[in-house]
Amino acid sequence: MIPAGRLLLDTNCLVYLLEGTGGPEHEYMVRLYQSAASGDVELLTSTVSLAEMLAGVARRGTRTDVERAQGAFLGLPGLSSRPVDIDVARESAVVRERPGLKLFDAIIVATGLVHGADALLSNDRQLVRAAHGLRAIYLAEAAAKG
Repeated sequence: MIPAGRLLLDTNCLVYLLEGTGGPEHEYMVRLYQSAASGDVELLTSTVSLAEMLAGVARRGTRTDVERAQGAFLGLPGLSSRPVDIDVARESAVVRERPGLKLFDAIIVATGLVHGADALLSNDRQLVRAAHGLRAIYLAEAAAKG
């Protein structure tokens, strides 16, 4: 089931979509982006997720591959990428103090909190279980339910 409202995407969700191999998580993300493109759900993510995703592309490819992946990411309909600004930086510091969160995860969560996300979608079980203040949806479970 595709949730309604404003959904914050963790980096791994973007990877499943842009580099997916057709598994259930990839198929779920394709349906989610189709819903976003038609205006049924609003997707947001942090530029930190863009950096994390592009770092993976850079490890395996060329600068051209990185530029192509960036263009694909920024061109996704229904997805807005939010920068790390003063408000996100401040909220990241507060969120980071909660057990189980790494700095990049705290920045991603803070992005959602500052920009009014209704929920976080992630395939990182530790992030989903952390007490960060957002309703969390575990991608593997959502994908298994259809």
